[in-house]
Amino acid sequence: MPRRLCVLGLMVLTASALFAQGKKQGGNKGGSNPEGPLPAGEPAHFAGTIGGERASAEGRQADWPAIAHTSDGALWTIQVEWNDKDGDRVLVRRRDASGTWGPAVELADGN
Repeated sequence: MPRRLCVLGLMVLTASALFAQGKKQGGNKGGSNPEGPLPAGEPAHFAGTIGGERASAEGRQADWPAIAHTSDGALWTIQVEWNDKDGDRVLVRRRDASGTWGPAVELADGN
């Protein structure tokens, strides 16, 4: 029982300290907390935009996509796609460092 009280006491002290720190910084009203809400009427400002392009085939639905960036600057994508017959297939694609996409390669699982 005393151990539970010690843990509970530490949790209360931590919560109190975090609450006091938030009050000292003015809460989330334009303070130093980047996750706080914007004051009413102020527009949001962004650092820039990130371009994007399709990695899956046009007109196809790709599920469970994932992407990896390698040390040589290439991007690898993998997704699950319907094979137009009887099931799903797993496709992998590579984009080299210059931005050129290679063909999609099916990882056949034997099913």
